[in-house]
Amino acid sequence: MALDEREKWVRRKEEMKKSLKSLPRVERKSHNEELLRIDQEIAYYDGLIRAMKGDMLPNHVNIFLKNLNRA
Repeated sequence: MALDEREKWVRRKEEMKKSLKSLPRVERKSHNEELLRIDQEIAYYDGLIRAMKGDMLPNHVNIFLKNLNRA
């Protein structure tokens, strides 16, 4: 569910960026707040997904995966 919600917000951001391209620059600026809100939602779900993964994995597996990513 969290992955689906995140993808929904990512799609929303892509759609909004496409629609903003057709607007004059002055009008695009008025939509910055909505883009910021979308970015906040994406960040929220990114954090939630990371937390869920951390809860699901035993600590030693989590440490192993972090070390693997560094290599």
